[in-house]
Amino acid sequence: MRPSSFPTALAALALLVGGCCSAHESARCGTAAGEPIVGLSVITVTGTDGTDANIFFCTERASSITPECFDLDTARDDFEQRQTDVFNLSFATPIAPGDLRGFYIENRGGGVLGNDWDMVGLRVEATGTSGARWDIYVEPALDCGDEQVDSGATWRPAACTF
Repeated sequence: MRPSSFPTALAALALLVGGCCSAHESARCGTAAGEPIVGLSVITVTGTDGTDANIFFCTERASSITPECFDLDTARDDFEQRQTDVFNLSFATPIAPGDLRGFYIENRGGGVLGNDWDMVGLRVEATGTSGARWDIYVEPALDCGDEQVDSGATWRPAACTF
C-alpha cells in the first residue's frame, strides 16, 4: 500500500468495523491545563440529521471513579440540522491541572422526533480560575459518512493529554 493511501484505507476500515469517526483525522489536541479549570465551553456542529435526543457531555477525572455528566439540553432547539450550539458548563469543584483524564459525549435517546445525531464538528474550550481561556480539543471535521451518534452510543475523542 502506498503511504499516501494509508489514511484513506484507515478511515474506510474504521467505518467497516463500526468505529464512527475513530480515525479523528482533523482532531487537534489543545494545551494542557496550567491552572485549575472552573468551566468548559462545548461547541457542537450538527450536520444533516439533527436530534431531539438527550445528549450528555461527561468528564473523567483521575481523582474520581465517577464521571461528571452534564445534560446539554436547553430551552432552545439544540442539535438542529446544520446548527452550531454553544454549551457553557461550570464545575462545583475546579479540575486541578493534570486531573482531567478525558471526556466523552453520550446520546441517551429519549427524543420525540428522532434520536440519531449527525455531529460533524466539536470544540472544547477550558476556562481557568484566572479567567484565561484555551482550547483543550478541536475537531472541525468529524466525517462519519452515513454513520451517526446513534441512540445509546458514546463518542470519545482522539487521545489527548488534558
